[in-house]
Amino acid sequence: MLLRINTLFVFLLLNVASKAQDVNITGTLSDLQTGEPVPYAGMGIPGTTYGTVSSPEGRFELVLPSVHAADTMRINALGYRTA
Repeated sequence: MLLRINTLFVFLLLNVASKAQDVNITGTLSDLQTGEPVPYAGMGIPGTTYGTVSSPEGRFELVLPSVHAADTMRINALGYRTA
């Protein structure tokens, strides 16, 4: 099923905790319509080397310098198209 990637942002469960000069973003990526986890989705900050991949259960953790805390995160997942 193809869904627009921006629907993924609606169901991100983010827990943002600031540690010194780093920002730790953790969450679970799941499909908005089915609630199923989205495994092995690549995500990161465009134009940087900061990124990660979600686990088979859709969980992820991304540690960023605080300077990138307000940047846009891009998510790519098999079966979903980028909007």
